[in-house]
Amino acid sequence: HGIFILLTSKPLPSRNCYPPPAALVKPGTTHTYEWVVPKGGGPVADDADCITYFYYSAVDPVKDTSSGLVGPLLVCKKKTLKKGKQKNVNKEFHMLATVFDENLSWFLDDNINQFTKAPKTVNKEDEDFQESNKMHSINGYMYGNLPGLTMCKGDKVSWHLSGLGSEADIHGLYFEGNRFIYRETRKDVMNVFPHISHTVMMEPDSMGQFEVVCKTTDHYQGGMRANYTVQKCSMFNRQSEIMLHSKTYYIAAMEIDWDYSPNRTWEQEMYHGLTQR
Repeated sequence: HGIFILLTSKPLPSRNCYPPPAALVKPGTTHTYEWVVPKGGGPVADDADCITYFYYSAVDPVKDTSSGLVGPLLVCKKKTLKKGKQKNVNKEFHMLATVFDENLSWFLDDNINQFTKAPKTVNKEDEDFQESNKMHSINGYMYGNLPGLTMCKGDKVSWHLSGLGSEADIHGLYFEGNRFIYRETRKDVMNVFPHISHTVMMEPDSMGQFEVVCKTTDHYQGGMRANYTVQKCSMFNRQSEIMLHSKTYYIAAMEIDWDYSPNRTWEQEMYHGLTQR
């Protein structure tokens, strides 16, 4: 997606021609694709060093992507990579925000047979059943269970944000606690639409655990949330970081007996004060 020419394969097969070997990769086989990246397909001067696209299977795009066959594809400026990694960033994370509709997955019947007690009684046309198979997720994880989003305070972090799906997949990804830079603008929310990708840069200065969430009501309630953690790293790892003293506060809640009946002793004190004037 975003790359125009395949050197080792021909266009996808039509109904009237036999597919070339590179068009379909059968189970148990491998194939190496080589692309030409045109100049217009890469980042320009004001972009981040790498911009974000993604790849997916075109055999059956709806079923394939609903089954999870989708991933990120980065196009980077020359001389910005070392052994396949960006030179000028400390961490990079890929975030795919989408509602995976498992009703459209190749594995729907397998899941029914494996995870239900009476597979033959399952009505795949039932509205509640269909709704239960719509996974509001980031990278396939829901309700803050996406692992691995850890970084140090002051790190240069590249976030690759992608969208997928249909008209229901209109997302506003909100980063709690820290802001990022996108096209020379400092923001904390990025709009993500189906088949559109963005690259944003962050240098976190607030430590702790924070949320990355879609602020759209039903997506948030449905579980489109993740947590990222910003840690204080040692001077050996972050020599330029100013190490500040941190304080820990402990708050205890205790249960005590309390008399909730009206207490009017304050009236006696008030009148007593008035009579002494």
